[in-house]
Amino acid sequence: MNKKLITALLIATAGASATFAQEYTLTGTAPEGITEVVLHHYSAPRQQPDTVAVNAGTFVISGKADGNIFGELEVNKKFYPVILEGTLTFDVDNKITGTREQQCLHQWLTRIKPTAEKAASIMNEYNELRQSGKPISDSLHTHYSERYMACVNEVLGILKPCFPEYTDMKFPAYFLYQFSAYMDREELLALADEKPVYLEQPLMAALNQRIDGWRKQAVGTPFTDMSMADTTGTMRRLSEFVGKGNYVLIDFWASWCGPCRRDMPHVKALYEKYHPKGFDIVGISFDNNHKAWVSAIRKMQLPWHHISDLKGWESLGASTYGIYSIPATLLIAPDGKIAASGLRGEALDKKLSEIYGE
Repeated sequence: MNKKLITALLIATAGASATFAQEYTLTGTAPEGITEVVLHHYSAPRQQPDTVAVNAGTFVISGKADGNIFGELEVNKKFYPVILEGTLTFDVDNKITGTREQQCLHQWLTRIKPTAEKAASIMNEYNELRQSGKPISDSLHTHYSERYMACVNEVLGILKPCFPEYTDMKFPAYFLYQFSAYMDREELLALADEKPVYLEQPLMAALNQRIDGWRKQAVGTPFTDMSMADTTGTMRRLSEFVGKGNYVLIDFWASWCGPCRRDMPHVKALYEKYHPKGFDIVGISFDNNHKAWVSAIRKMQLPWHHISDLKGWESLGASTYGIYSIPATLLIAPDGKIAASGLRGEALDKKLSEIYGE
């Protein structure tokens, strides 16, 4: 179960283009006995939180957001999402008000709150079971995961109208930041085509990079070249292997990736079947340990080309092509253009059979 998503759901139970240097003032009333509140910032690199003293039951936080307008106000160990623009108020009902952006954020958080509470309950149940020390069978883990993901899908169903409706506003970036990993790629690409204001926010940098990568995977698009080291440390360019008159499968994998390793016997069988006809493979690894990478190649006896920058999820392969889960594949046509993406198992069998015949 995804910790980032869990945090987003728990937060929900508690409560024009990007313009930099936005000034904000947040005035609030704290519950009795609270001596300080904390403002956490969503920013990269991570910005230190602001801890502010509570005097006579009230507090004031002010500053300049410098583009990083999204944050969370922590009061008595509860978190309240906030958009740091203009004049804002945290009232005795634990609600932040003051701007249209903040009002809309609160409204949509309220809509997903019942489902978020249900998800939190499921997670608490699961955590209590783990803390009890009792063994958790695969079937029981699946039971909790399925219930939890049902809540996730329900949240996404509620949020779906938000994104096309508010293309002129910034607040939807908060929800995309939390949930875009669970959304359909084509849906996100369609949203990006509308050039919404919320995608211009600094918070969306990683998602925008992913979207740019997905566009580079589009069928008919010329492949994007990159340079990485092979297992001997020699720098190699992808263009050494693709666009040379044969079909080439780019296989994104890692030695630590269980599903990747389970796929390898099948991929190897296809290589042995079609390599005599010109088919080739380039493995781009998301490893960060050279020894583990090379050991896996040798153990599984993978005879094709292998390159990696050993940067894990920070790999150039990940950032270039928007890869955020592995195994993943790209099939490059003889002319160097993308022929297909995401082919695995039977789908890859079918495609190669169409190309080369049985």
